[in-house]
Amino acid sequence: PACCRQVFGKLDACRIQVIAFSGNQNMRRSFFMTPIAGILFMSLLLCHGCGTSESIVRKFKTKELYLKKKIMVFPAIDHSGLPSDKAGEVTENLITLLKNSPRLLLCASPANPCPTTGMTLTDFGVAYYTPEILEMAGTRGINALVCIYLPPVEISRGKGGIWPFRYATDTFKINMIVNMTDVTTGCLLLSSLDAEEMTLQSDKIKDMGKSEVLNQVFTKTMPRLLERQASAVIQNLEKRPWTGRILEIRNGTLKISAGRDVGLVPGLMFTVHEHGEAIVCRTGITVDVPGREVGRIRISSVSDSHAMAEPEEGGPFLPGQEIVFIH
Repeated sequence: PACCRQVFGKLDACRIQVIAFSGNQNMRRSFFMTPIAGILFMSLLLCHGCGTSESIVRKFKTKELYLKKKIMVFPAIDHSGLPSDKAGEVTENLITLLKNSPRLLLCASPANPCPTTGMTLTDFGVAYYTPEILEMAGTRGINALVCIYLPPVEISRGKGGIWPFRYATDTFKINMIVNMTDVTTGCLLLSSLDAEEMTLQSDKIKDMGKSEVLNQVFTKTMPRLLERQASAVIQNLEKRPWTGRILEIRNGTLKISAGRDVGLVPGLMFTVHEHGEAIVCRTGITVDVPGREVGRIRISSVSDSHAMAEPEEGGPFLPGQEIVFIH
C-alpha cells in the first residue's frame, strides 16, 4: 500500500543519513537492532495513524494462519508374515511420527465396528472405503483416512564376499504401502510404495526360527521405512487446501465440520462447492468430483469441534456441500 511505502521510504532515508554520518560500515547490519531505530520506527507508524500499523500486523498474521487437518490412521493390514504383534507396532509408530507435524491432528479409529471391514483392498495394495466409513469420518470432521498395507516379505538367495571366501546369503525385502483417502470426495490422495532390504549370511541364521529372523529384520529396517512414509503423508497434506463440509442448516445459519480444535476463529472465509459428478472407477468404487463454487460463508462462532457460519454471498447452501478455506 502507498502508506506502507511512505513509512518504509522514510526509514530508508533515515538509515542512509545515519550511515553517512557515522561512516561505520557495521551500522548497515546493526541499525535496525538499536533501541533508537525501534523508537523511530514506532514514531513513524504513529505519525501515519493506527490504520497503517494494524494493516501491517494483519498482513503478517494472515501469512502465519493455517488450519490443522484431521487424519485417522486405521490398523495396518498385515500379510507380511512378521510376528503377530508387529503390525500394531507399525501403526502406533506411524501415528507417533505424524504427531510431530504441528499441522496435523490425529484422531483415534473406531474399535467397533472394525474399520478394516469397511475397506476394499485391490491386488496392488490400494485401499478403498465404503460410503459408511466415509460418512462416519465426515461427520467427525476427518479430512483424510490413512491405511497401511504390509505385503508378504520377499526372500531371495544369493552370494556374498569375494573368492575364495564366498558365502551364501538371504536377502529380506520389507514392503510397505501407505494409502490416504480424501474423506469429502472419496478420492485417493496418496498410494506410496516403499521398501527396505537387509542381507544376512545364511549359515548365521540357519539355526534361527523364521519368526526370530524376521523380527531381527523388522527391527533394523522398519524405522527408516516409517520415517519416509510419514514424510510422504505430511508433505502431501501440507500442499493441499483445507476442506470440510456443511453438516446442517438452521434458520439460515450453517454448522460446519470443524471447530477450535483445528484452529478456526470467527471471521474466516470459505468457498462452498456443490456436489460434482459421480465417477465410477475400474475397481467399482464411486467418487465425487468437486463441483462448481456456489457461494461463500464466514465463520461467526466457534466451539471445540464445530463452528457456525453465515452466508456472505451466493447460494443455495445445503448439508453435505464441500467447503474450502480461502482466508
